[in-house]
Amino acid sequence: VCHCVLETSIIMKWKVNTMQSKPAEPIVAMELKIRLIQVRPSVSRTILVPTTLRYRQLHELIQIAFGWENAHLHEFQSQQISDNRSLMDVLRNIQPEGAIDEEKDMVYPEILNGSITYTYDFGEDWKHKIELGKVYTSAELMRHDLPLCIRGRGNNMLEDGFEEPGAPYSRDNINRQFYYWRMRNAK
Repeated sequence: VCHCVLETSIIMKWKVNTMQSKPAEPIVAMELKIRLIQVRPSVSRTILVPTTLRYRQLHELIQIAFGWENAHLHEFQSQQISDNRSLMDVLRNIQPEGAIDEEKDMVYPEILNGSITYTYDFGEDWKHKIELGKVYTSAELMRHDLPLCIRGRGNNMLEDGFEEPGAPYSRDNINRQFYYWRMRNAK
């Protein structure tokens, strides 16, 4: 008799717990921490973006956040893809198996597997390490328009400046340019 009462008690607790728990709210935004590798003093930007962001869009946002002029080739690489590609492979658009399709692939599922490297200007070889920070539900986001630069450090680097500093970091300027980007890309 005691055994049945215990089972009934456990079942009742399970029913109460499952009825009280709410389904998890979906993740709608992510914090991306982007920093230039091998640059001293450190240059980094942290941006909030929607989880539906595609790589082509991330390329455009990095261009804005770091003051680049989009005048050179670029490439994204996930940790799973070897970094042994030659410049000729890139110029010929020879993609390794599992390569990122910038028009179709979204950043969010891939970045869950580890950091992503963004290389801009194969002559200067500006490498940016992109890491996932915090993720947000719509309730946590609190009506922020995305994309949004939330912090950064270090001056922009000159496009062809051989590691010379460019314009100083300005979160307000970046967010103003993100606003214009958002208006151009609104559906």
